[in-house]
Amino acid sequence: MTTSLEYFRIIAKQFASVSDAEVEVWLDIAGLNANTACLMGDRANLALALYAAHLLSLDAANQTGEGGHGNIKSEREGDLSRSYGSSVGDDTWLGLSGYGQQFQNMMLGCFGATIMTRFGDTPPVVIAPYADDVLVYGPQRNLYD
Repeated sequence: MTTSLEYFRIIAKQFASVSDAEVEVWLDIAGLNANTACLMGDRANLALALYAAHLLSLDAANQTGEGGHGNIKSEREGDLSRSYGSSVGDDTWLGLSGYGQQFQNMMLGCFGATIMTRFGDTPPVVIAPYADDVLVYGPQRNLYD
């Protein structure tokens, strides 16, 4: 199994000058902040590496005074005007870096919806659409008691 540090070194080559010890601290911070409990093994390690790279990317932008506003979407020179945002239309905090966007994509499979199809004598059918299309049959419950 590939470690989070090994994934980090492969995906975040721009941080090659950052020591392994410092990257490990960023990986620890990522582990404290990112809920990757729904991922296992290599997927969890890759998600942590992406999240740590996102944090480092934002930290590097903050160090240069350019953090917190996303990519430049438009710019005008006369009477200087700039519009900031993500290049893929995602203006969330994770959307501020490509690493955060990749992390978001990995986490999409973790969040499914629960759909109850009927009340009565038969058990309700619960569908988790992003969990490999697994159908789960739960116990009967009367939600009105």
